[in-house]
Amino acid sequence: MNTRGIGNFLEWAHQRIVREMKTNELAKSEFGEEEVYGEKPSERRKITRNDNERMGLVKEIDKLRRLGMTCSLACKAMGLSRSSYNKFRVKLKLEPFQK
Repeated sequence: MNTRGIGNFLEWAHQRIVREMKTNELAKSEFGEEEVYGEKPSERRKITRNDNERMGLVKEIDKLRRLGMTCSLACKAMGLSRSSYNKFRVKLKLEPFQK
């Protein structure tokens, strides 16, 4: 049994959890604690956005990502699915995200 490898993994997992908790606290302090996806998908209304609104959302999500949030968490904080975020980037002909 490789106990050193297990110890390394546990240390890595602990550090990752601590980072994720800090990111979650940052999001909570900036956006509050309310449930972002409270409705069932079938009950959500379709929102039509223009290119300026799309660009604004993409910029805000990118800003959160630069602060250390994961893409999924940043999208959730802005009330947007990750797939919509990626579709917006393609539609707006934006380069892939870079820190």
